[in-house]
Amino acid sequence: MVISDDKQRIMPTNMDLKTGQHLSYKEAVWLTNSSNPRLREEVDDKYQYSCDNKDNRVQGWISSKSNPKIGFWVITPSDEFRAGGPVKQDLTSHASSTSLAVRQHTTEAADSRHVLFSVEVAVSGGKRTTSPGIRPYLTSYGETGVNKKVDHKRLPITCSKIDHADDNDIRAKTKEPIDEVGRTLFFGKTLGAEPKAIGSLDLNLAPSDQLNELPGLPRARLKIEDEPFNEEENYDHSAVLQQPSLPAAISCSMTRIVIFFSVHYAGEDIGVRLRDGEQWNKVFGPVFMYLNTDSDSTSIWEDAKRQGYQFWSRSDKRGHFSIKGVREGIYNLYAWVAGVIGDYKHHGDIIVRPGSQVGMGNIMYTPPRNGPTLWEIGIPDRTAAEFYVPDPAPHLAIWFRHMIISDYMQWEMPIANDRKRGRTLDFKEAVVLENPGNLALQGEVDDKYQYSCNTKDNRVHGWISSESKMLKEIKKWSYDFPASTDYVHAAQRGTITGRLLVRDNYLNRGKIIPAKSTYVGLAAPGYAGSWKHVITCQGYQFWTRTDETSSFTITSVRAGKYNLYAWVPTVLGDFKHEFNIVIKQGSKVELGDIVYTPPRNGSTLWEIGIADRTAAEFYIPDLDPTLVNKLFINHTDKYRQYGLWERYAHLYPDQDLTYIVGKSDYRKHLFFAHVNRKVKRGYKPTTWKIIFDTTNLTRGANYTLRLALASAQCANIQVWINDDPNGNLSHFETGRIVKDNAIARHGIHGLYWLYSIKVDGFNLVHGTNTIYLKQSLQFGAFNSVLYDYIRLKPTY
Repeated sequence: MVISDDKQRIMPTNMDLKTGQHLSYKEAVWLTNSSNPRLREEVDDKYQYSCDNKDNRVQGWISSKSNPKIGFWVITPSDEFRAGGPVKQDLTSHASSTSLAVRQHTTEAADSRHVLFSVEVAVSGGKRTTSPGIRPYLTSYGETGVNKKVDHKRLPITCSKIDHADDNDIRAKTKEPIDEVGRTLFFGKTLGAEPKAIGSLDLNLAPSDQLNELPGLPRARLKIEDEPFNEEENYDHSAVLQQPSLPAAISCSMTRIVIFFSVHYAGEDIGVRLRDGEQWNKVFGPVFMYLNTDSDSTSIWEDAKRQGYQFWSRSDKRGHFSIKGVREGIYNLYAWVAGVIGDYKHHGDIIVRPGSQVGMGNIMYTPPRNGPTLWEIGIPDRTAAEFYVPDPAPHLAIWFRHMIISDYMQWEMPIANDRKRGRTLDFKEAVVLENPGNLALQGEVDDKYQYSCNTKDNRVHGWISSESKMLKEIKKWSYDFPASTDYVHAAQRGTITGRLLVRDNYLNRGKIIPAKSTYVGLAAPGYAGSWKHVITCQGYQFWTRTDETSSFTITSVRAGKYNLYAWVPTVLGDFKHEFNIVIKQGSKVELGDIVYTPPRNGSTLWEIGIADRTAAEFYIPDLDPTLVNKLFINHTDKYRQYGLWERYAHLYPDQDLTYIVGKSDYRKHLFFAHVNRKVKRGYKPTTWKIIFDTTNLTRGANYTLRLALASAQCANIQVWINDDPNGNLSHFETGRIVKDNAIARHGIHGLYWLYSIKVDGFNLVHGTNTIYLKQSLQFGAFNSVLYDYIRLKPTY
């Protein structure tokens, strides 16, 4: 299973999971009897493989026994249908052979009902197949609690039939109107010498081991083909799509892609809420399913990552080059030099991060040559343009006007009937126009290959209508093949540009500074930060990051009314532009410079952590050696090891954590999660202390304690200032914060919360002061918070 460059491992089988020992929850399994000796005594937990939306571009599986190896990939080119913004975490792939494509949560006001799309891809082979292979279902089931039996019903989705096709015709056939699920299945070409066969695609009922993980939620009203959901009707029939017949064969195990609704890492606050029969419509995808093959796993993975993205430039007269607008990822640098034989490839991988600028310095290419030239013919420029090209026969002269390829390739073109009435030459694309509607084209040749150009020159091409209006450039996203009337194509979308700046009156002497690498997005109108919550999650979101100059461009935006939101790494708070943004079809909105003033009304006395909406900078303990997942040993995602929340009791068996400002190092001394302590009979709330000295205290002045949380799971944080928590009322408490379950799901951040706590100066003393932070709920192991950042400052 492959999630990223540094998350790749041989996975346990379904039987390994069944024969293992369940830990704190059923998804976490101690592999006590794995068929693979290398996996025995490890922990496997699907939540360990979660990642941020922004990083979930390609995931999938590589076969372990076939020769050559087979890769199956889920490629997601856009996040617009995902809720919660770019750093919302979610599941990816997990055992056994399951890849998750889309997750969304919906609730209504009574009872419990969930929606699940399960796409099972059986990759098999040996013979050509013409049997029915694609059976789409919308699966609905009721659930009143964990481990309860569910009432399954299958709702048919009307589909149009795909006739048998040659493998060269797959892409065209899958573009036909099928159904809302079928349109998200978009097949690419296989990598390798031989085309491969897909045995079947089935949208089946969810397996029983995936049903209970969904919490009991209110009923969602479903509507299929304009008919309301009917609980009394028994659906046993199905719509069937005929499998295109394909040559060759693949041999590997079943892979399942699941599209379902959930609220992990955010809580129900991020869900979709429907009331009184309210209708809800949202397009998920399209998602690109890709099969490839090669002799080794590394090549298969690298090919899957490369799908669709290359970035080229030309060096100047001094050999200098700059490639801009590069998507985040790992690349190789390639080159070829005009007048020089051979291809160049840089010896190391190039890692491009958001907002980064990679300086390569001087690099040297040594072309393949082991002696002087005796003679040569032509110019090694990868064309034959220098050789003799004869003048055309007078009766086959060609000239056109209204199709535009470049500044010097613009012609008036024949219509389809002109070609039908013409005379075909040596191949069917070349036609002599013997009776065109436009007499000016009489006797000319039309041949589509005459209009080819180099990729580097193919930036814009199209047509001018009779009104002299050029069609808009088609972007890579959004795709053009979906036939759904709900799906918005490229020409129907718009663009917004601007530059975001920050003015902090207590930093940099109040100067305006660029907001580099800032997340900027469009979402439904709301309040600052509402893009994380239910108010905006029923619609679409469009996000990007600012560059080195703090400029941003958001493309392929659906028409509609939005607010512009942003949050700046290392800066507290959420930004919301003061005006609504209206995107119209084909429009480009230019905002110019906009300034964010973060919440600050005094200079900082002290701070703990980094305001980056994660707890990654705090101390993450070593794992329990009996509960290891070897994938995360010496890994940057160390926090994904199972059971780290239990390590708090090992480090602090009797006394709780104390942090001394100016002496303690939050990277070493602040446990990454404020959790309950495990005791003999359950769990006990814990109270942390922050000790600090004040030497220039202004009695009677007010102070503000900023408390930023990166995650909370059914938690209530109580705050005392220099008062013993035992027997005294707290100065402040958050109240119960809804669950996002990030800790149990091995996340380092979930839903972000920011609290501003007023501290009366009379509560502070000259000298040593203590702030007590208590998580007061004690339902179990996971009542907890992840702190993002804590700051105390005077209020002026």
